Amino acid sequence: MYYKGMNPSSRPEIPRMSQSQDMAEMMKKIDSLVNEHISDVSNLDDLVDLFYSAAVTLCEIQGTMSIREYVNAKSNNAPPWQVSLEGKIVNLGKKLGTYTHI
Repeated sequence: MYYKGMNPSSRPEIPRMSQSQDMAEMMKKIDSLVNEHISDVSNLDDLVDLFYSAAVTLCEIQGTMSIREYVNAKSNNAPPWQVSLEGKIVNLGKKLGTYTHI
């Protein structure tokens, strides 16, 4: 489980899921998997991790949430102004490199 042990307040929010027959069937399948693993839960934190993982799985199946997008967004913790300046520096370096080779 990707979010195991992560502080619940730092996890991405679970978006609302649209109601459909396909989603209801998928929820039943996920519920049966949760019921299989709930006996392995020894404390409240593990229970929260289990239910959160089930909800994230449903969101990814539905396409409303992607763990990869969240991880990529969090991996670049630089403020937007810094990212912009670094991009401009790289572009200027490329231009300078082409001018010196002329």
